[in-house]
Amino acid sequence: MRSQDHREEIRALPLNWVECGKDHAPENVTAVRHIALNLLRQEHSRQISLRQKRLLCGLDEHYLLTVLSGANSDAITLLMHPTP
Repeated sequence: MRSQDHREEIRALPLNWVECGKDHAPENVTAVRHIALNLLRQEHSRQISLRQKRLLCGLDEHYLLTVLSGANSDAITLLMHPTP
């Protein structure tokens, strides 16, 4: 009986993080996506396409840190406290 109750509790949990914040999830994802793309556009250590930069960030942790180190406080503040 106990294991069945536990399984029912697990089924009641949201499937992913987007379901946890349904009300503002699309806006939040859009804001993070814009910030990430802007950081990639500002990064000029390699002359490669935006698509290649995205791929390289996923493959090379050092390049990802290079891109993220280009974040200024304004971008981080906007992410933490978006304007209405």
